[in-house]
Amino acid sequence: MSLRGVLRAFFGNAGKSVQLQAEIREGIANQADLFNQRLRELIEQQAHQSARIEQLLREILDGVVDQTNVLNQRFKGLIEQQVNADARKELLLLELWSRRFEPVTETQPSPIDISIAPLRPLPMPQISLRRPNPVADLMVTPEFKTYLDFFRASPTVRRSRLTAESHAILYALIRKIQPAQALAFFRDGAAAGETIARGLCDTGAGQLRLFDDLDHRRTSAILGLWPDALRKCCTLESGATATTSRCSFALVGGDDAEATLAVLTSSLGKLVEPGGLLVVTGVSRDGLQKSMSHQTEWRELGAQPEQENRTDSESRLVVYLR
Repeated sequence: MSLRGVLRAFFGNAGKSVQLQAEIREGIANQADLFNQRLRELIEQQAHQSARIEQLLREILDGVVDQTNVLNQRFKGLIEQQVNADARKELLLLELWSRRFEPVTETQPSPIDISIAPLRPLPMPQISLRRPNPVADLMVTPEFKTYLDFFRASPTVRRSRLTAESHAILYALIRKIQPAQALAFFRDGAAAGETIARGLCDTGAGQLRLFDDLDHRRTSAILGLWPDALRKCCTLESGATATTSRCSFALVGGDDAEATLAVLTSSLGKLVEPGGLLVVTGVSRDGLQKSMSHQTEWRELGAQPEQENRTDSESRLVVYLR
């Protein structure tokens, strides 16, 4: 190849090289533009998402604030209700305290109003506890008719859970055995206790220990209204002291009679001395069988007959002799 041909080929390739470089630069520029455009789009998307997240956060915060306000309002209402209730209690206490020295007039009835029949000795019962059914024997004696007439007219029986017949049997048993100490587990406003105390008072000796843990305050107030002669024959005690000494007469009755008898059966031998009586009322036949079936030292003396016009077992007495 001639020199001229070589030079022409060289400069011709150089021109193409310059053109190629220009095309490369243009391609790079286009890629840079595309990259910058894509980067701007990503930045705009990120900015939009950040704005949306910020908006959501503001909405959540507003919702929390609203819920807090609602809870605060409710809490404030509860506090106001409690304050009002405490204020009413305080006003009531202040009113009661301010009236503590007010004299009791005839127009202000006593919270506990009881009447008691006059104390007068009744005849001694003529019965023998050695007979098969002394209770039935007692109920056909002239003395029992006197007892029955007395307790039917007694205001005590009207507020008692026992019938006049039951009170007459209690009185007769007390007069018969003349216990030095008698126990009564029976919440009925001390009505049964009054009949036992009356029997002890008419006998001229003996002490009744009355147990009433649930209604102690009211029972104590009732005993305070008794005549002095009756009060001297009775003391009100807690059931925890029931087994601290022995007695020759025990009465178990009331709503919790079945549970009380079940507790006492394990210590009846220590509680009631030989020759003593246990009188039970308000306990079902099944309950009596369960509690007394293993008490070999005890003999049932009979039970008060059930009355056709009374379906409850509260007024029916069952008597056991040790």
